[in-house]
Amino acid sequence: MKLYGAIDLHSNNSVVAVLDEQDRVVYQSRLANDLGTIIQALFPYKGRLQGLVVESTYNWYWLVDGLMESGHTVHLANTAAIRQYEGLKYSDDNHDARWLAHMLRLGVLKEGHIYPKEDRPLRDLLRKRAQLVGQRTAQMLSIQNLYARNSAKRITANQIRKMTEADVDLEVADFHLGMAIKSNLAVFKCTEVSPIHVALDHAAKPNNTDTKGFREGLCGAGKTREKSSDKATFAIVHRRSEKAKLALPLTLCWRWGEAASLEA
Repeated sequence: MKLYGAIDLHSNNSVVAVLDEQDRVVYQSRLANDLGTIIQALFPYKGRLQGLVVESTYNWYWLVDGLMESGHTVHLANTAAIRQYEGLKYSDDNHDARWLAHMLRLGVLKEGHIYPKEDRPLRDLLRKRAQLVGQRTAQMLSIQNLYARNSAKRITANQIRKMTEADVDLEVADFHLGMAIKSNLAVFKCTEVSPIHVALDHAAKPNNTDTKGFREGLCGAGKTREKSSDKATFAIVHRRSEKAKLALPLTLCWRWGEAASLEA
């Protein structure tokens, strides 16, 4: 008899459910988020399980990787895409797990792409860079606004990069205004992304087998000025998975210190 499993993953526990071909509950339990415990609970059903569904929550990496390494066929549920079914299910965790298994059995489960484990650190680093750049830009704009609002003085980005607290003390007489600017400046200094650029540059060297074949023709990669050796110029492409037709490959183009994320 074919079985269908699903795991409703939470921060410190998971609800595991296994259904048969008639949607009857074969197994259901709330377990601690311990990979060994979950694999042991599923072991009696492993030979008949057609697949296991795991919700695409913020903490799915460890569970999906562990289940796949133990031989399970794992499906990552795209929770955003299955909201259209919310009116058909109950709201407690037990029903959530059974509902995911039910959709897998019917073949209507909306799946997300399971990004390759070896590539996730680089993707997370790119996301961290984007986060820090956003925070850094916010601090820069705040400093510029404070100067413009209080003195009509225009401060450029390069001036802010070179600015020190001593410079603020010399230019700003009011203690509280100076403290506001120095607070922005301190956060701005802490969000320096140059070390990340070095790591990205190293990951995108021309002899990198993952990127060599994709450098030419992507966002001008390989076609920049001859004196750009000190700039990171590369393209990283992760091809669409054959099994995940809805997967969006990540194409990152780095050119003259600017990044663009393209989805195809």
